[in-house]
Amino acid sequence: MSSPAPWLERRSWSGGVVASRDKADLGALWFFAGVWNVLTLGMLVAWLRGGMNDLPAFLGGLLVASAVSGIALVGQALIQTARENRFRDARLRLDPFPGSIGGQVGGSVDVEVRFGSEVDARATLHCIHSYMSGSGEDRRRREDVVWSSEVVPELEGSAGGTRLWFVFDVPEMDVPESGNESATGDYHYWSIHLSAQVPGADLDRTFVVPVFRVEPPLEASHPFHTAALDARELATRGVRVERSVRGLTLRYAPGRYGGTPLGLVLFGALCVGSGTFIFTLIGGDLGILGFLFGGTFLTVFGLTGVFLFLSGLQMLVNGLTVELGGQAIRSTRRYLFLTTTREARLSDLTRIQAKVSMQTGQGRRANTVYAIEGRLQNGKRIPLGDGIRGAYLLDRIRSLIEAETGLSVEVALRRSKRLRLDS
Repeated sequence: MSSPAPWLERRSWSGGVVASRDKADLGALWFFAGVWNVLTLGMLVAWLRGGMNDLPAFLGGLLVASAVSGIALVGQALIQTARENRFRDARLRLDPFPGSIGGQVGGSVDVEVRFGSEVDARATLHCIHSYMSGSGEDRRRREDVVWSSEVVPELEGSAGGTRLWFVFDVPEMDVPESGNESATGDYHYWSIHLSAQVPGADLDRTFVVPVFRVEPPLEASHPFHTAALDARELATRGVRVERSVRGLTLRYAPGRYGGTPLGLVLFGALCVGSGTFIFTLIGGDLGILGFLFGGTFLTVFGLTGVFLFLSGLQMLVNGLTVELGGQAIRSTRRYLFLTTTREARLSDLTRIQAKVSMQTGQGRRANTVYAIEGRLQNGKRIPLGDGIRGAYLLDRIRSLIEAETGLSVEVALRRSKRLRLDS
């Protein structure tokens, strides 16, 4: 029989005060960085000393790149260690306790930063599905973001320096409560990721929090004021907002996906190069078997590389302009010198849906990218936005589109589930 108040039974949630889980992640990062550097630097030293003279120059280059990556991992571990040492005592005080589906999730964190210092902070709430994928030796844990929300915390003075206060509105929707791991390794959990650029080592903490269905739904003890729309901040994230007598124009600039497309382009080129190199290395030396093996390797790596390369390239160069107003919708996509346009009457718009188009990273540190599209009476679709990085930016754009069209935006849950966010 389940407990009527499971949030009271877990020690990590005792009294509504939650400690960060980042220390365990830091240990794993140092372990991975150590293993990586021992292997790659040892092989690199042996190659440079002539112990691996038969190693092709191409593979030697990859070895050098791996060694550089290992040094970068150590640098990242050092940064995370500095953050851990500075903010190790930071605790999240939940308000309300527990967080409530259909109500609110929130709390405050005191940090030793002088109140009044320049602090650029973000708080993100994730509902995460953790599960095992694959089979046999290939089984591994995956963590997908089911739903998320992002806000700008309010700042106030405290005895320890500065208090960051934040509250998330969680609509009534078909998402799971905080749960325990099942026999199959499948469960859901909720986390709050708090980041802030502050003088010295930046704040970067993650808290696993209790979120349940409580009747009546719980709300924070005092109101939280959502930050006003800042068109300049949207522009820094690749979206320009323009208003005129004709209506609303949203300009999604090339490069709005951040650094991910460049990574895809480089990795795609590496895959094609690796496939080509292996094919030329063994394709003609081992007869028909070498040709077949090398050809298979080239086909798999080549096709994968071409797909990744083209995907990254189109994200790098494409721009999207959406015009809403005058009872019409115009959506113009630009790929350098190629332009395509879709038009529709505003009255033909039956629903608007936002969905996660891409996720980088997993679990508590996942970064989500969203796309928005409109559904028309004839069943066709018209793009209203893409390359929208993070729930904060999505929420700002969603409010603009809802105000202009009079329709609520539906946000699709992962795994084809849907929920409705009512303004």
